[in-house]
Amino acid sequence: FAPLVLALHLVGIESLSSLSPPVLGLLVLKGLVDNVLSDYLWAQAVLLTSPAVATVGLSLTVPLAMLSEALLPSRYLVQPSTPTILSASGAVLVVVGFVVINTVRDDGVPTCCPPVRTSLPVRNVAEAPSELPAKPKCTYT
Repeated sequence: FAPLVLALHLVGIESLSSLSPPVLGLLVLKGLVDNVLSDYLWAQAVLLTSPAVATVGLSLTVPLAMLSEALLPSRYLVQPSTPTILSASGAVLVVVGFVVINTVRDDGVPTCCPPVRTSLPVRNVAEAPSELPAKPKCTYT
């Protein structure tokens, strides 16, 4: 929005002359923190987890916003409202989706299962076994 506001200021539709230098500096600092820092932290989350987990993790802002609205006193909120059953169930589903995507590996196997070797190291074809070992069954405890 900054280029649009600057263009409106240059055309004369919007005046930015009432902004003091400290206020303008705080606006620029807030913009840098909001955009640059959040993008950097998201990129770090992608490196530490996966793009899918990091992106689904961004959707946790909805349940967290609902939680903060429920916990903050109403005098601190612009338009306080109680969450509806539909919005609360949607927030719960977002959290469940985040938990599910974090507990399932890329191959669809729950993370409680150890990784299965699909091939055995073989020096020559004559030593190759006729069958691969069976996959262990994963049980939840």
